[in-house]
Amino acid sequence: MFRFSEVARLRYVCWLEIQGRIEAKMLSRRTTYAVYLVFKFDHSKRGFNERPVEMCVSVEGDESGSRCTAFLDPPGNEPQLSRERGDGWMEIVMGRFFNDNGDDGGFVCSLCETDDYTGKHGLVIEGIEFRPED
Repeated sequence: MFRFSEVARLRYVCWLEIQGRIEAKMLSRRTTYAVYLVFKFDHSKRGFNERPVEMCVSVEGDESGSRCTAFLDPPGNEPQLSRERGDGWMEIVMGRFFNDNGDDGGFVCSLCETDDYTGKHGLVIEGIEFRPED
């Protein structure tokens, strides 16, 4: 898991982009991984129910990875894709990948919402987890 030494707390932005990278050799070979964003919201939050974020997980250097969009704080008519964990944080699947050889390169994961007109604040990020799938 990528964890910040301190949590990252979003104050107020209109453009949000988060990226993480892990070396393939740090992961088990011939294993499928799911990548999770671990987050929660401050008592005051805005913008994450107005526009979905785009999440992507890919092999470094290959833009065609696992992509999806989701609301982190869905409005009433959207399904809740994130789930509460037992530790007070939420998690949402950013994507999946198969680590075939595990020798060279790495995997890149990103989250972005770049609508310059939608202000966002109140997001707190603990980290990004790479977990083998069952």
